Amino acid sequence: MDLLKSTIAKVTPLNDLAMAKIKKASHNLITPEGCLGYLETILQKYVGITNEITPSVPKKCMVVACADHGVAEEGVSAYPVETTVQMTRNYLVAKGAGANAMALHCGADLVVVDVGIAAPMEKIEGLIDRKINYGTKNFTKGPAMTESEAIRSLEIGIEIATQKIAEGYRCFCLGEMGIANTTSSAAIVAAFAKLAPKKATGRGTNISDERLLKKIQVVEKGLAVNKPNSNDGLDVLKKVGGFELGCLAGVILGCAANRAAVVIDGFNASAAALIAASLCPLSKKFLIGSHLSAEPAHSKALEILELKAYIDMHFRFGEATGAALAMSILDATIKSYLHESNPENTTIIDPDQMLSEILPDRYIAASLDNEAMQACQLHIDNLTKPLGSLGHLEKLAVQLAGITEMSKPKNLKKSILLFSTPKNSLIYAFASHTKANLTIADLDNSKMNCGQALALGMQVADQEFKKGSRILGISESLNLTPYGHQVPNRFANKSLESFTNIDNVELAAITGAIIAAAANKCAIMLDGPLTALAARIAVSMNKEINNYLINASLSPEPLHKEAIESLNLNAYLYLDSTLYEGCQAALGMTLLDACLHMVNDMKTFKQAAVAIANDGPGANRQSLDI
Repeated sequence: MDLLKSTIAKVTPLNDLAMAKIKKASHNLITPEGCLGYLETILQKYVGITNEITPSVPKKCMVVACADHGVAEEGVSAYPVETTVQMTRNYLVAKGAGANAMALHCGADLVVVDVGIAAPMEKIEGLIDRKINYGTKNFTKGPAMTESEAIRSLEIGIEIATQKIAEGYRCFCLGEMGIANTTSSAAIVAAFAKLAPKKATGRGTNISDERLLKKIQVVEKGLAVNKPNSNDGLDVLKKVGGFELGCLAGVILGCAANRAAVVIDGFNASAAALIAASLCPLSKKFLIGSHLSAEPAHSKALEILELKAYIDMHFRFGEATGAALAMSILDATIKSYLHESNPENTTIIDPDQMLSEILPDRYIAASLDNEAMQACQLHIDNLTKPLGSLGHLEKLAVQLAGITEMSKPKNLKKSILLFSTPKNSLIYAFASHTKANLTIADLDNSKMNCGQALALGMQVADQEFKKGSRILGISESLNLTPYGHQVPNRFANKSLESFTNIDNVELAAITGAIIAAAANKCAIMLDGPLTALAARIAVSMNKEINNYLINASLSPEPLHKEAIESLNLNAYLYLDSTLYEGCQAALGMTLLDACLHMVNDMKTFKQAAVAIANDGPGANRQSLDI
């Protein structure tokens, strides 16, 4: 208890002076003021946490805490209890879990700790053995743990955080493994948020309707039997928590006491954060939001924690996967502030030397490869995770398979095409972060007409495809077309030659690049409003192009929302940013990088020797023969 008390006493407010200085510095470097949106907010908060007025890309640590829950005996999960043991081995032996793939994606070092697995664990290299007990008790029959066990779980997390911070780690993300842990988290969130169990309880491991009803009843009973005090985080943890959730809460407290940032993950990590915040309200300030979980009460937990979700991939998964995506965005933001870039990967094109109005008939987009998509989906369904739990990340991977005609797309080269001169130099850093080539064609002083600009866009896309690129980010300046939503209607079902009648060369070039990229079977990452508008024009000419489009973010521009909705595209990043120029496309490419890590670095149930689902849709789709 002494360590817990002394740690809480060490927590002090964020460094307002550092935050003010970085705000002033970023406004001097980046125009227009505020164009970074929430990226600027994240950067300021990180500086306020770490006291780094000149921030550097942090050394990152992913902590995955593993423990079993006695309430699992109530049959609330689609997977058997032994899965906790098997997945712990997967992290460190097969190294094929979601946490492994996403740690590789964001450059984090993985730390795995046993705080309460309900089985003896053989010696596994890298496993930190801090077992408190062989799982918690069934909280439908009484408290999940004793008070001393609850304190011990918190102090283990503090110790781990303190040690890793001493080793130079400055940014943490939290993962968890334990069958029935979403049942415990639902009870925790229901207690703190004063929610009815039905509103706090979700499908977790993608369970059936029948099992979901059972799970809700279990949460109801656990709360009724234990009556956790919502004003006392220790009491909530003791009565309905899990050892691994207590450990993660302790990591948060340890980070807050030692000026390190925690990028919070999904539902389970947020439940742990609620415990930490109850014990030390100031610890909330050391948290950075990441994604919005598909679990129904996650948004309420984030509201209590005063956090915003910047990513929405419809994840129903833990293991720090969503936090890893946000960590990559944090890195990109810091690099852009530092203007870290690789000029060697930049190509400057003089458009006036490529004058042409040749519009080849070969620019016709083909249908996606259904066989590759089906094979990719089957592979993803049998990776060591609940069916569909990585949401849109899975859908993007399948789309990439169909575009590239590869069932397991890998090592896809990326390029960003910018048809204007950047008004900020940030694109160089963002492109460098995602390892994308940057090609710039300045049309501002070009003698081109729009027919020639259309042909230029096609030629540039062709050029990047010939260099090996299969993912093209197509980018714009800060200028919007004056035509608005009326533009696509003017070109519906018309020939490419009709483009000579429009007087926006940038729009024409972007449209040409989209048409050629789709014809070359490249994935097209849209950037902002003008790019989305050009996509509408391209699709009006050839509906097949729609299958090659991926939209990164949603900007505050009403035209942008209208355009992506008309194309039936999702937005994955909600950063409130008006900085385009390829920056949004570059951030979107980090999501595609995560897709590729998922497909290629995660192991199947057979490869990792992990049990498959015995309930819900996963029971019909997952197999130990794949």
